[in-house]
Amino acid sequence: MYFGYTFCPDICPFDILRLSNLLDRKPEITEKVDSLFITIDPERDSQERLNSFLKSFNPKIKGLYSNTKQIELIKKQFRVYVRLNKKNKDDKNYLVDHTILFFLLDKNDEYIHHFRSEELESQLINYIL
Repeated sequence: MYFGYTFCPDICPFDILRLSNLLDRKPEITEKVDSLFITIDPERDSQERLNSFLKSFNPKIKGLYSNTKQIELIKKQFRVYVRLNKKNKDDKNYLVDHTILFFLLDKNDEYIHHFRSEELESQLINYIL
């Protein structure tokens, strides 16, 4: 599970590309793990936008959109930091500072571990293969 946003200019696309490449190289991972990209910017990221963004990556990576209230609950549960850098309330071209980690959950959606992008492959494989 990864928290990000589709308007991200650099970090999110590269992290999801890293995951996508890993799933392409080791498709057996998808037999044990579902991959989710959860938007932290529901104001701009519709389900359609998420789907369009994810078309460039491994098809096993699914986008999860929800309303702001539910996203807030999920962020709180996983202690995900998010700060919208809006100049004013009408600003639509803002960046978002946020936690950049991959989270591994068990089949009951309970936290197991988290990984930085650069350690994703080596650590994830230790946990699931």
